[in-house]
Amino acid sequence: MNTIRIPLNPSQIQHLQDYHNWVEKKSNELDLTDYWKTHTEKISIAFESDAVTLTGESGFYFPKPANNLNRLRHFMAQLPISISYWVYTFFRSVFNRHYDFLTSYPKAYDFIRKHDPLLRWHPSQNRTCWRELTSTGRSILDFKKYRDMKKNWHSSSTHILDPASIKSYFYLQVIENKIETLTNAFVCEIGSGTGNMASLFYHHFKSKLFLIDLPKTFFFSFAHLSESCPTARIALPHEVARQNFAPENYDIIMLTPQQTSQIQNKSMDLITNIHSMQEMKDEIISSYFNLIDTIIKPKGYFFCANSAEKVMDGKAVRFLEYPWRANSQTIMFEPDPLMRLVNLSPAYIRLEQLP
Repeated sequence: MNTIRIPLNPSQIQHLQDYHNWVEKKSNELDLTDYWKTHTEKISIAFESDAVTLTGESGFYFPKPANNLNRLRHFMAQLPISISYWVYTFFRSVFNRHYDFLTSYPKAYDFIRKHDPLLRWHPSQNRTCWRELTSTGRSILDFKKYRDMKKNWHSSSTHILDPASIKSYFYLQVIENKIETLTNAFVCEIGSGTGNMASLFYHHFKSKLFLIDLPKTFFFSFAHLSESCPTARIALPHEVARQNFAPENYDIIMLTPQQTSQIQNKSMDLITNIHSMQEMKDEIISSYFNLIDTIIKPKGYFFCANSAEKVMDGKAVRFLEYPWRANSQTIMFEPDPLMRLVNLSPAYIRLEQLP
């Protein structure tokens, strides 16, 4: 189990405490896989006068404060990966062969951006030239190496750039490369988790964000976004449930799956799902595709990054079997190069433009 203490001001703590009380009183009618039933039960929160302490397991992706102890832990955790990388590069140079191997997120990002041959990239209609991710002339996320990403990260002075944030940055660069503009866009994130991706949308593009997730997961995302985006006006689901709720007064709106009707029809410029549909039942995935049809603007986009296959409750959930729409235009569809280098399980990334 993972535990973290997040400092918050009294108003934020009271806000989260009110929401906690609302969640405790509310009956849970969600149709969850056994995986998420188990992990939701593991989520807990404890309140102090100036902080909250959060405990959880799956989806627990908080950047670590940049103190000496955490820097040492980070270095030691990366050491075996670095050693294997040095061994790999030695044999690769000696024998001139592209051995399959796993590496760290920073090194994987640098490999991708320099279009390293180990990606075994072959051009096709929907594939991306990774060297050109920031060559559109309008790029805000204009960094070509991990160290540039680290320098531009909004929390770089206080926290260690973690794998979850590197992954979010990579996907956001892919999206920015393919879409005309993200600045001030209306964005819906299905399965927002701790809020790493949402924090980048807010800081770099000032996007209006609608986050959909399980009720207890918002303990994580509210605490993280309150700390990392102190100027953001955040609405929790218990506020959305009030009759006089005014979405125009908020920058980030958090919704349970039962509250998605609060999103105005044909209002979203972009909808994303990052590594959460792979953990849903088929009927839930279908319901989210129906939601996308309803809330996406004409010519709006849906970005999806998930495992090629993941077994949940004894049944395989397959990316290729999602209910993709025949009338949408596929802008990008290929194996996920980042996951290829850091994970044994293959994954896909796909960007669709709806009619």
